[in-house]
Amino acid sequence: LCLLLLAGLVAVATARTARAGSDTLGGDELLGSAVNKWADLIEPPAGAPARTVSAKIKMVKTAGLVREAADATGEIAYQAPDRLRVSALVGGQTYAAGRDGQQLWVHEPDKHFELLARSGVARFKADPTSIDNTRLGPFALPISRLELRVALAMVRSRLAAPEKVAGDDCHVLDLTLLPAAADLLHARAGQARLWLRQTDLLPVRVTFQDGKGA
Repeated sequence: LCLLLLAGLVAVATARTARAGSDTLGGDELLGSAVNKWADLIEPPAGAPARTVSAKIKMVKTAGLVREAADATGEIAYQAPDRLRVSALVGGQTYAAGRDGQQLWVHEPDKHFELLARSGVARFKADPTSIDNTRLGPFALPISRLELRVALAMVRSRLAAPEKVAGDDCHVLDLTLLPAAADLLHARAGQARLWLRQTDLLPVRVTFQDGKGA
């Protein structure tokens, strides 16, 4: 696996060298800066204050996806290291979950279901000594920053003409998986377009086509 990864990285590096100085280089740098900012929101650098980020998400085009995806909406609010709230309305059903420090909760109001989890509580009512003292660690990136840079090296980012979205000036990036990376991962490339707000590089809109009708 390591040899295959090394071969893929060499191919990617060769492709990047060949296209150095083209308009794709600016797109690659912009995408890298944006992803670094997002990573710092999830895992702030040592000594940096935690920032709160919140967003509302709405599916506006869902051709080729399951029927329930149409008009689906969601909300997310996050603050490192241990506060999160997510909710979604999918197929007419509401789902919500969150974390506040050492407490976790799940709520499905349409099914009259709610679950609260916290440490220091007995697992079994009949056994008061069965205390669960589980301690949750802080949220962390799912992969290391090195692995994140490797993943970015497999993506080609081309800077398109800027656009306005809801009154905000946005950078527009067209993203594709490099052929060498697609072969290495046995993946279909697809095509994505990402709108980044120029003031803070946070995502405003994203589209994706898989080449199979979705």
